[in-house]
Amino acid sequence: MKTETINPKTPLAAYQAIKENAKRMPKVRDCSGLKIGQTVRQGDVYIERVQAIEGKGAEVKNRQLAPGTTNGSRHIVADNPHVLLFKSKPALESRGLRRFPVQIGPAIEAKEPWTLTHPSHPFCAQFPAGSFQVWFQIDPTTKQRVQD
Repeated sequence: MKTETINPKTPLAAYQAIKENAKRMPKVRDCSGLKIGQTVRQGDVYIERVQAIEGKGAEVKNRQLAPGTTNGSRHIVADNPHVLLFKSKPALESRGLRRFPVQIGPAIEAKEPWTLTHPSHPFCAQFPAGSFQVWFQIDPTTKQRVQD
């Protein structure tokens, strides 16, 4: 039986390399060193550590950060009574070095470390106690939220 040599430049070889790399990736992304003003991205959701939450509205019970019912919108703050989510004043802003357009999401106030999970991303993210603002990526042409 002849064995086939796979050219690493083929789509199949690239797919297999990605699949093997995913097996070696850590299952937890440690964001405990996140400083004020720094942002972590999970898919189409950005979580920025802030000094204080601006425009904090009513507490929300839904722990899903991105609106929607698709698998891609399942960015979930793990259940913890010391981590509260709040509505944020709606806004469309430019953030960061590249000045990318974003839409504001919920705010997070955590008195203890907390975890963000997602069924499609290969890791969950662990954050320190503190205040955080969630941002959604926006298509600059349509001004609509980009979705995972």
